[in-house]
Amino acid sequence: YDAFDIGFITTDEFTNAEILEATYPAVAKRLHGDWITDPAIPIVTGFLGK
Repeated sequence: YDAFDIGFITTDEFTNAEILEATYPAVAKRLHGDWITDPAIPIVTGFLGK
């Protein structure tokens, strides 16, 4: 997975961005949906949020 594609939402502070609370339910929903069809350990690359 790419962090941007699965819904990571961050602040816009360059080199010091933080993940916003809205990220957690969005990412959980995406990963859970994929887990149902193909159980696997998710690997999320990068730290680029919307």
